[in-house]
Amino acid sequence: MFSKIYLKYDRILKKKLGDFPGLTRLSFFLYKLAERNIEKVEGGESVFEMEWDNLIILDACRFDTFRECYDGEIDSRISLGSSTLEYMEKNFSSGNFVDTIYVTGNPHFHPSQFKNLTGRNLEDVFHSVFHTYQTDWDKDANTVLPEPLIRDAKTARNLFEDENLVIHFMQPHYPFVNSDLAKGGINPELDDSAESVWRKAEKGEYSRKEVYQTYESHLEFVLPKAKELAETLEGKTVITSDHGNLVGENGLYGHPSRARARCLRKVPLLVIYDE
Repeated sequence: MFSKIYLKYDRILKKKLGDFPGLTRLSFFLYKLAERNIEKVEGGESVFEMEWDNLIILDACRFDTFRECYDGEIDSRISLGSSTLEYMEKNFSSGNFVDTIYVTGNPHFHPSQFKNLTGRNLEDVFHSVFHTYQTDWDKDANTVLPEPLIRDAKTARNLFEDENLVIHFMQPHYPFVNSDLAKGGINPELDDSAESVWRKAEKGEYSRKEVYQTYESHLEFVLPKAKELAETLEGKTVITSDHGNLVGENGLYGHPSRARARCLRKVPLLVIYDE
């Protein structure tokens, strides 16, 4: 019942009235009610406290889906956030990352956004940042495809041999580049020209099975590319995610911030060593 109330509010009232503090609090309260029957997790750990030479982030990757797509042993961890914004806030508001190169296809890493979330200047936090979303945004796919990230990752590793390297892929995050399901950007709420596949699924225009299979196929699209990149890098490489994704649990889709649903916070942890 609460999920239906939340979805109706989110589709109708929020769209008509927009965001202001009272409505934002109401939205969060209704979401918590809608989420209450979904299995939860507490706490979390920062992947940046682990020892690694290279870190590959697959955006919005569920642990269970990764396990279905990967033929081998994997571990899991609990992410500090349920969205990229929360991942950034909770991992980078403090700490020393001056020995880290960050290659990202995610436009949330824009310096102004980073400053708003963490209170810190991006250029002061990392040794260097490659903003691949600024140079290689694919207008047709409405995202950054894996190939430019791989190119920039190899360039970064050649330029900075001794620093830790992070490569933040956009996939399997929506939009699904290998599907005809609704197209939209990383923040469809800001794009009036398209409606998010999550919104369409919540309205019943797509079935949960159809959306989940497409999401899984999107992971199958990027995972071999990420694994191939990992095998070219020297040292210890970790493949993980910033957060997971709701795909039909209680009729909910997407990945709202500050949620505790297990499917949003439990992410894969795969370790690959160079031979």
